[in-house]
Amino acid sequence: MIWDCHVHLQLLATPCDLAKAMAPTDYCAVSCASSPDEWESLAELYNSIPTRIVPVFGVHPGLAANYNAELEIQLRALLQRIAGAWVGETGLDR
Repeated sequence: MIWDCHVHLQLLATPCDLAKAMAPTDYCAVSCASSPDEWESLAELYNSIPTRIVPVFGVHPGLAANYNAELEIQLRALLQRIAGAWVGETGLDR
């Protein structure tokens, strides 16, 4: 298998088409959703090809000031719903 360790697949124009294309290949990805706006999109993508994606949910450091108790509740619920999901965001943006 070929692993890509940090991508944002849910941000691509056609993530569902990508999921179909990935299914018969050896390509796997650790896909990061780095803002609450992306969390559900990544969850849907993961549900379409769970053997090819490790979903990682978190908040980008540039958005951390907006993180609050309500978002923490949402994140915890998402993590309970998706077994094997990771928490985090890794980036060197500037």
